[in-house]
Amino acid sequence: MSRSPAVPKHLRGSWADILTPTADAPPFHPDQTAQLPDAARRWLGHAIAAGTLLRRRIEMRQHGQIKIAGRWWPIRCRQALDPLRGYVWPVRTSIAGLPLIGFDLLADGEAELTHRLLGVIPVVHVQEPGLVRSAAA
Repeated sequence: MSRSPAVPKHLRGSWADILTPTADAPPFHPDQTAQLPDAARRWLGHAIAAGTLLRRRIEMRQHGQIKIAGRWWPIRCRQALDPLRGYVWPVRTSIAGLPLIGFDLLADGEAELTHRLLGVIPVVHVQEPGLVRSAAA
């Protein structure tokens, strides 16, 4: 499994909306971390150069493993994330050699989890109010 999953066509509007650039953010200054625990303050001071514009939207590519039915399986995913507005998380894994393709979504006050074996056989489909609370947490 070498490639990241595509963003499903019906989620491309949400993907683009989440990644729409924000207005220029204030630049980072180490004083902004004064109220944090020492370890967090030191790490942020090391990781973010003074003067860096602070943005809150990001597109990430991820890989690793996910535990399904008691076993670890390889996973590839992408994510459009704005912690204040939501996320779109297309994901791809392979279980016993069969592709499991799906997405998790939190956008515009709605949440959905949909994952399909071979891209067509429903394995998980959840879209209910409780999921919105869970996804937002």
